[in-house]
Amino acid sequence: MRSPLATRSRRPATCRASTQRPRTRTVDWAGRARAPEGDHRTAWSPASIPGRDYPAVGLHLWKVEKRRVSLPRVLSTPPVAGTVCHAYDREVHLRCELTPGYYLAVPSTFLKDVPGQFLLRVFSSGRVALSAIKTVAQSPDPGEALSAGEWETVQLRGSWRIGQTAGGSRNFASYPSNPCFPLSVPEGDGPRCVRITLRQHCPDSACHAIGFHVFQAPADGGGPAAPSLLLQKPVLSCVPHCYTQEVSRLCRLSAGAYRVVPSTYLPDTEGAFTVTIATRIDRRSVHSQEVLGQLLQEASFMAVMRT
Repeated sequence: MRSPLATRSRRPATCRASTQRPRTRTVDWAGRARAPEGDHRTAWSPASIPGRDYPAVGLHLWKVEKRRVSLPRVLSTPPVAGTVCHAYDREVHLRCELTPGYYLAVPSTFLKDVPGQFLLRVFSSGRVALSAIKTVAQSPDPGEALSAGEWETVQLRGSWRIGQTAGGSRNFASYPSNPCFPLSVPEGDGPRCVRITLRQHCPDSACHAIGFHVFQAPADGGGPAAPSLLLQKPVLSCVPHCYTQEVSRLCRLSAGAYRVVPSTYLPDTEGAFTVTIATRIDRRSVHSQEVLGQLLQEASFMAVMRT
């Protein structure tokens, strides 16, 4: 449960309180709290203990420049204020002093996919305004979100095999054993727009954490004297590894030879995958300056043959 809200503060000294409603629970013959069917989290979490009918909640604030913000970009930075930890309480409080400007308030639960209702209240010594942020519609799948134009697409199939090609992430010494696919970017007026997509073939419930790196290919073609992939700095990275069927990156690469190395986070993790490389073809527009001559005049002749 994460609901971003925007606040505007004109004076310091504000207090924010987040209140959640209790969850209804059933009990067994001994009076012990019983987890709802299909909820594996409440079976072991402290919220399933009698007397703790609330999920662990917290509240954090980020300073933003304007009301229209990019959530992934803002949430990747440290908050300006927040609760010390998520607490199994009906109500949590956050007291702080804020300078005038826009802020992003994000109430959240400790565990993901935990539904619930809450009330966010703001008490301030100055004038404040509180409103919910409207999220835009999600974009299509990364592999389908290609901009207009002509694209050249190549699909490469591969697999991770235990003891052979399942090297794991760059955190492990076995990383160089991962599959390696060549990528050639042709010469042009400048860097080419390239989208690289890694898709693993598995059910949604059995996804591995996947990601990939792109390295500049050595000039000698990767001979014995070439440095290990662990010692090379990637020119493009799709990390952290995510438990999803598909990850993708859109970038601009200069002309040259590269190597795409897909991997799982842990070594010795088997699976099949497909790497899709789409390169935009930049064609110069041709403007015709041809001037037509005089219009052709149609002429016809009719004759009759006599015997």
